[in-house]
Amino acid sequence: MLTRSSFLLLTLAIFVGIGLFRVKYEVIALEANHLRVQKEIKENKDAIHVLKAEWTYLNEPKSLQALCHKYLPELKSVGSRQLVTFQDMTSSPQPQTHASHAPQLHNQAPQVFTPKAIPSKPVDRHAEAAPNSLDAYMDTVEVKEFSL
Repeated sequence: MLTRSSFLLLTLAIFVGIGLFRVKYEVIALEANHLRVQKEIKENKDAIHVLKAEWTYLNEPKSLQALCHKYLPELKSVGSRQLVTFQDMTSSPQPQTHASHAPQLHNQAPQVFTPKAIPSKPVDRHAEAAPNSLDAYMDTVEVKEFSL
């Protein structure tokens, strides 16, 4: 006949066996999950590598020029009549009431940008903006949104 201690040891051995069985299969499942995650990481790194190569190709000047000619055929180079001086930008624009009052650009001489003398000391970029600066002008201009 089984004694009480033998019965307890046998029950304990059965429970330990069942516990080890469950732990073994949980470890196998976790290892499979770990391998799957590592495979996904490798695939993502490879995809990132390919995307970086494509980005580099698409940012080449020849490729950008071909895309520009294909999708933006109406885009033209900047003409000399489109250049203005800084003083022209800071002066307040005069409202035009009718199209017949528009200035005739083809009769005007082209305005050429002439740089001022370079200051001998470095410019303080953190100094407060002058009242007739571009920032002050931009505060007075009405902003209109547009899309292509």
